[in-house]
Amino acid sequence: MANDSEYKLDPGPLESNVLTGQLTHRSQDIWEGNVNMILNTRREDGNFWKLIEKYPIHPRVLEVIRLSGLYGVYKSNRPAIDRSLITALVERWRPETHTFHFRTGEATITLQDVEVLYGLPVNGDPVLGNEMIRTIEDWQNICQRLLGFVPSLEDFKTNSIKVAAFNSHVLSQPHLSNMATQDMVNQKARCFMFWMIAGMMMADTSSGYLKLMYLPMLEDVNKIGSYSWGSATLAYLYHFLCKASQSTQNEIAGFLPLLQRCNPKTLSQIWAWERVTVLRPQIVSHRDARTICHVGLPRGPHATRWFAHLSWTNTTKHVLKVYRDALDSMIEDQFIWEPYSDDLIESLPLYCHAGRDIWRVRVPIFCWDVVEVHLPDRVMRQFGLQQAIPTPFPFDSNHFCHDHPPGVLSFKWDINNTSAIIISALLGFLLQWSGALALGATSATSHVVLGQFKTCVILLGGYFLFSSDPGWTSICGAVTALGGMTVYTSQKRRVINSQSIVYLLKNSRVLKMMTTPDTHLQTKLLLSSKFTPFFVGT
Repeated sequence: MANDSEYKLDPGPLESNVLTGQLTHRSQDIWEGNVNMILNTRREDGNFWKLIEKYPIHPRVLEVIRLSGLYGVYKSNRPAIDRSLITALVERWRPETHTFHFRTGEATITLQDVEVLYGLPVNGDPVLGNEMIRTIEDWQNICQRLLGFVPSLEDFKTNSIKVAAFNSHVLSQPHLSNMATQDMVNQKARCFMFWMIAGMMMADTSSGYLKLMYLPMLEDVNKIGSYSWGSATLAYLYHFLCKASQSTQNEIAGFLPLLQRCNPKTLSQIWAWERVTVLRPQIVSHRDARTICHVGLPRGPHATRWFAHLSWTNTTKHVLKVYRDALDSMIEDQFIWEPYSDDLIESLPLYCHAGRDIWRVRVPIFCWDVVEVHLPDRVMRQFGLQQAIPTPFPFDSNHFCHDHPPGVLSFKWDINNTSAIIISALLGFLLQWSGALALGATSATSHVVLGQFKTCVILLGGYFLFSSDPGWTSICGAVTALGGMTVYTSQKRRVINSQSIVYLLKNSRVLKMMTTPDTHLQTKLLLSSKFTPFFVGT
C-alpha cells in the first residue's frame, strides 16, 4: 500500500511568483493544524461614544466637524466587533496583492468603500507628517492652545495621552452656550476630531492611549477638510491587515468597522456585510437618535444603516469555524460585486460620493510614515467592469516588514551597523584603554539583543563593571559613544521611513502612472512634488 505521505494535498499556491510570502502567512498555520487563533482587537472607541452620551456635541461644533470631512464617522455610531469574522477575513488577506482571496476571486476595500460607507474624503492632500520629539511641557502648551485645557504630567506617556484622562478633561469643561466664541467652538471640535482620528480611524494597538502626533494637524480648522482622510484611513487599515496576516501576530488595529460594521475600526467588517451574503445578519429595525439631523446638517453615510436591531437567524456570529466554512464554500451568487448602485450613490449626501472620479485610481496612499498602494485594477468587477489579468505591483521587501522592532529582528550586520559598533569601540578606546573592550562588547551585544536606542544602560553598566578605573573618563566615553550611535540611528530611521515613499515614487512602474501634474488625489507630496494617479478601467 502506498505511503500516506503520497496522498498529502498541496495547499498552494502552485506558483509563487505573486504570492511570495506563503510560508509566513497565517493561512499556513491553519493548514498545519493551528486552527483556533482568533485575533485580538484593541478598541477604545467605546469610550468615545460614552463621551458623546454624556457630553452631546453642539450643532455649531458639528458644523466644524462636517467641514473637516469627519462628519460621517460621527454619524456612523458604535459597531459591535466580531473578532471571529475579522480573523476569518484576515486569513484570506494577502499583503502581496492587498486583496482578499476568495473562491469567487480577489476582492478588496477600495477608496469607493471608504467614501460611500463613511463619507471620508478621498480627494485631497496626503496625511503626512514628522513625529517630532516634544517634551510633556510642549504637549501641555499645545493642548492648552488647541483644546482649551492642560492635562497633568501623569496624563501623558511619551507622545500619547491617556484616554481616561482626556475624557475626564472634556467632561469637566462647561457645555457650550449659543453665545460661545468661535475659538471656543473650534477647541471643542478639535477635542472630538482628535478622538476620532487617533482613537478610531488611526487606532493602533496601544490600548488606553491616544497618539498626540495628529493633534498639531488640527490647528487650522479651515485646512482640516483639505486632507485625504479617506486614503489615510485606508492606508492605515491596509498596514494592519498586512501585519495581522503574518503567522507571528495575534492582534489587529486600524479602522476595522470597514471590514465589519460602523466605526473606522470596523471598516473591514461592514465591508463584508455589504458584499458577502452568507456573513450578513438581517436588519430588523433601525435605531439611533443621531439619525435625526440637526437643521442644516446632512444625514449620515451609508454605513449608518447597519446601526440597527439585527437578527442572526440565517447566519451566525462569533464562531470562527463557521465563518471559515462559509468562505470556503462560497459560490458566485453569494458575493455581491456591486453593492452600491448608481441610484443608491446618488441618494447619499454629496460628501459620500464627492470623489467618485478617483475611486479607480491605482496610486500610493499615505498615513504619516505608513505607505501602501491602492490596487483597484485587481478588482475591476467591483466597479462593474471586466477583470483582466492585473500587473503585479513591485513591492519592495521592506513592505513585508511592517515594524522596526529593536533587537535581532531589526539588526543586520551590514557595513553601516558594523561601522557604528567599531566607531563606538574606537571612541572608548581613545578615551580610556581599559574601556575599549567593554564598550565594544557591550555595544555589539546591546545592538543585537536590545536595539540601538536601548544601549544607554548597557554601556554605562559595562563601563562600571569592566573598567579598571570607573570614573568620569568611563562615563564620558560611554556618553560620547551613545551620542554617536543615537544620532546615527536617528538619521537611519528617518532614511528608512523616507525610502518607503521615495521607492514608490522612483520605481519605473509607478512613474508610468504619473504622467501629468496636479490632478485629483494627493496632489502635494513631500517637497511640493506632484503626480497624477493612473486610472484603471478607462
